[in-house]
Amino acid sequence: MGIPTKRAWLLWAVLLLALVGSARGAESDRTAALIRDLRSPRVERRSDAVQELVRRRDPRAAPALAKALADPVETVRLQARRALAALGPAALPQTRPLLTSGNASAREGAAALAGILSDRSAVPALVHLCKDPSPSVRSAAATALGELGDRSSAAPLRALLADKDPRTRLQAVVALGAIRDRPSARAIIELLKQPNDRIRTAAAAALGRIEDRATIPLLIAFVEKPQPGTQFGSRFYAAWALGEIGDRRAVPVLRTGLTDRNSAIRSAAAGALGDMKDISSVPQILPLLADKSVSVRFTATRALGWIGDDHAVPALIKQLNDPNEDIREQSARALGKLRSRAAVRPLIAALNDRDDAVTRAAVIALGHIQDPSAIPAIRAQLHSPSANVRLAAQDMLIGFQKMGIRTDH
Repeated sequence: MGIPTKRAWLLWAVLLLALVGSARGAESDRTAALIRDLRSPRVERRSDAVQELVRRRDPRAAPALAKALADPVETVRLQARRALAALGPAALPQTRPLLTSGNASAREGAAALAGILSDRSAVPALVHLCKDPSPSVRSAAATALGELGDRSSAAPLRALLADKDPRTRLQAVVALGAIRDRPSARAIIELLKQPNDRIRTAAAAALGRIEDRATIPLLIAFVEKPQPGTQFGSRFYAAWALGEIGDRRAVPVLRTGLTDRNSAIRSAAAGALGDMKDISSVPQILPLLADKSVSVRFTATRALGWIGDDHAVPALIKQLNDPNEDIREQSARALGKLRSRAAVRPLIAALNDRDDAVTRAAVIALGHIQDPSAIPAIRAQLHSPSANVRLAAQDMLIGFQKMGIRTDH
């Protein structure tokens, strides 16, 4: 067969362009068909169309999807919201005007998208929607304001703490926590007395983010003597909040929490004491390394690493053999923070762990301890099948070199 002539090449090029154009035309026709289906009286057809448009991410569908935010069927509205979110900021010219729509579902969808797409120009409209007659719109507006993190919205959000709709109150609490509005702390602490445990949980979590020391006594009382019907979630977050605030007045109640019958509370108490770096609590935390709950053992291991007391080294070395790989990894990390030479040989043994994350953590821990006797073992990890382990070994060897320690022998 001879070499193709210039004419033949030209014919092939024309054919290829025709095929590409045909494919693009088919795609365009398909999008147009889906847009038409969004106007179908049949729910199934509208639902199928909007689901496919989520995957297509075709900006030409934005106007039709914006109209679908007012669809009478909730699943269609939610899928339309997903499709518009997938389009990114390009969807905002279509959705922003809907913040003042006469349709409550459209306002709700537009408010949600303003938060998802980080539309800060929507803040004034969202603040106005905090007084909307529809509770779903007020809730969506509160959620969006929290996502946008605009502190100028604190006052209208604070007003929503007394909203008659529980979901709106819940989202207002979450939003005020997200913007860390300290003037709201006293109002939020009162929500710990509400019968709705979801709101109590959100209030406790928000107080942890706001970190107002004035709330410490009430948080302590809530952990110590919870109201009837209080679930572990709200007590968990109240204990977590005490750790985030870091006031030593909370230490006694947190130590009591280490022996709580609920594993979530034991975990929260250990984590809080670890965050506070309370070295005097180490003897009470150490027994939790043998707790039957994986989450408690994990949090206790992490806490001991943060506290940094050498008395924990033998117990943490033992944790390198825990059945759970996450705890073994956390043990290696903790030992690296403590920088105890007594951990060098056990960490070298941990380089043979079946889990790459544990091996990597052990490499990094040995690098932090900087005992020259570990260099050959670290250097051997340059040939690990795991790229993460190899990179960690390389970085740790460079660290030795910066300290003037030779790594080539």
